[in-house]
Amino acid sequence: PTIFGGCSELCCKSTFPVRNVKGEEAATITKMPPKNCCGCLDEIATDVDTYKVEFGEGTSPEDKAAILSTAILTDYMFFEGDDGICKSKPNGDVVCTFFMCYCCGSTCPCCLTINNKNSSPG
Repeated sequence: PTIFGGCSELCCKSTFPVRNVKGEEAATITKMPPKNCCGCLDEIATDVDTYKVEFGEGTSPEDKAAILSTAILTDYMFFEGDDGICKSKPNGDVVCTFFMCYCCGSTCPCCLTINNKNSSPG
């Protein structure tokens, strides 16, 4: 996907197709959005994520093991490296991440910063 993470995790699926060396789709890794209010709270407050991995027909056990390790790497690369949906900075500012954009191998956050007007310049 080109847009993922942040607040978009609360309502949107992120799907990652996995292809074999022949270019055929071997599996699909999908990060699932929360199903209920408790799931939303888990998503906001923790690093708990839910994934669905669907294997193509005829996928060998070795390929399945490689695909499962790909799912773990995908979680680490795209969803564990961010600062969460909302965070507070030491100066009292609050930063909310709406989503992350992926382009040409790099990620760029789309954020809103709410400045703490009571903080003194540092």
